Amino acid sequence: AAGELPIGVLAGLTAQALEGICADETGALDALWGDEAGSDLAGLLLETRDSGSLLAMTGREWIDALEALMAGRMVKPRGGGHPRAFVWGALEARLQHVDTLLMGALNEGVWPQAGQEDPFLSRSMKAAIGLEPPERRIGQAAHDFQMAMGAPEVVLSRAFRSGKAPTVASRWLQRLLAVAGHQPAHEMRARGEALLAHARGLDQGPSTPPAQRPEPHPPAELQPKSYSFSEVGRLRRDPYAIYARRVLKLDPLEPFLADPGPRERGTLYHQILEEFVSGLEPASRSLEALRAIAARHFAEARLPDATALVWRLRFDKAAATIVKWEMENSGGLARSLVEARAGLEMPLAGVRLTGMADRIDLRRDGTAWIIDYKTGGSPSRKEARILLDPQLALEAHALMQGGFADLGSLPVSGLFYLRLTGKEQLADRIDDDPLNPGRGEPLHAPDLAARAAEEFARLVGLLASGRRGFLSRAIPESARALGGDYDHLARVAEWQTAVDADGDGDE
Repeated sequence: AAGELPIGVLAGLTAQALEGICADETGALDALWGDEAGSDLAGLLLETRDSGSLLAMTGREWIDALEALMAGRMVKPRGGGHPRAFVWGALEARLQHVDTLLMGALNEGVWPQAGQEDPFLSRSMKAAIGLEPPERRIGQAAHDFQMAMGAPEVVLSRAFRSGKAPTVASRWLQRLLAVAGHQPAHEMRARGEALLAHARGLDQGPSTPPAQRPEPHPPAELQPKSYSFSEVGRLRRDPYAIYARRVLKLDPLEPFLADPGPRERGTLYHQILEEFVSGLEPASRSLEALRAIAARHFAEARLPDATALVWRLRFDKAAATIVKWEMENSGGLARSLVEARAGLEMPLAGVRLTGMADRIDLRRDGTAWIIDYKTGGSPSRKEARILLDPQLALEAHALMQGGFADLGSLPVSGLFYLRLTGKEQLADRIDDDPLNPGRGEPLHAPDLAARAAEEFARLVGLLASGRRGFLSRAIPESARALGGDYDHLARVAEWQTAVDADGDGDE
């Protein structure tokens, strides 16, 4: 098939790529092939290369195949870690003479091993044909123990637990301690504790204070001079992420050969709806037209079959509600603009606000609706209303202040999320409908816009003055979720544990 290569060729290309990446300035490859893991990897690639053209696959399939091949191999450390230390089995130890012998795993079931019952031959059947009974191995193990105890100095050791289960001391160790008596047994344990204390000391490093939640205070001249609509929500929730990206200029690396995910799905859905809205008059936005546009975009996306099937079913479920909503709101609609760009100076904040609105509907009454497409449930309506995610409100402020160059200054009468999830409810209105305000004090689009601009200016002012730093995870969506692009840089996993412990201690 097109794009496929024999696995022998793929293995050779993989080795070449690894050598190109791992070679040092002298061209040496010790860092790649020098240790046990590198040696095993070299052997695996050589075996695969020598298999020639038995199997052919694409590069993406080769990644999965190589991962499966490596998963079945165990890397064993080489012996001889120290010239005076050796690891032997019981039979090997009988043939050696050493100054100090350490016997490990003195637990029942390990030394001696439990007798294994043969599922095919009973004891009487084994005796009839002259086979040894299982207990003979226990006697042999007892002889190994007796021979080992003849060394000049012997250390007896056992593990108190195996996994999560407690263990039972070997019958020989129990018998030895019983015969020795209380005082000798106590002295033996005391000498063992001295060795254990020394071993524990090997793992103890210098006392290191726990990592603190980072809150850098860069000088005002290094702070961003512009923010996009979508960045402001992140600035509120996780200022450190903005600091890392905009001040330190660190962009997260894209995953290598990652499967399409939520971001790609959102881009695809946006492209479909952009063509549907911009290319058709409101009266022509039919279900058949939407499905035809979707079919063409899905074909051009060339998604993996399983992904395309799931995404297409999800979009088809949403398509009917999309068309229904378009028809219900087409009466007051003059025209729709998609991917409308904006730029607005914010004098109180001293920065520029930029970005792009997914869609702006110009109404016949001279007002505008601002619409943002969402393929999930986040952010929620509540988060948008309390301005944890002020994107729509800031877009409304920009439109009211003439930030969209082609539109001038327009009043905003509606802010909507259109959630393309396939559920029955498509539109999630953020502001209160003037014709149906509901309970409590109504919160209209101009009110949200003014509050969002005011809070944004205040936050930027606090950061610029140094009174507030770019705190990591100031208002996280979930305290337990540690998957942010910059959480590893902020060492969240370290300081979050201390924060959780402090919180638990207050109860």
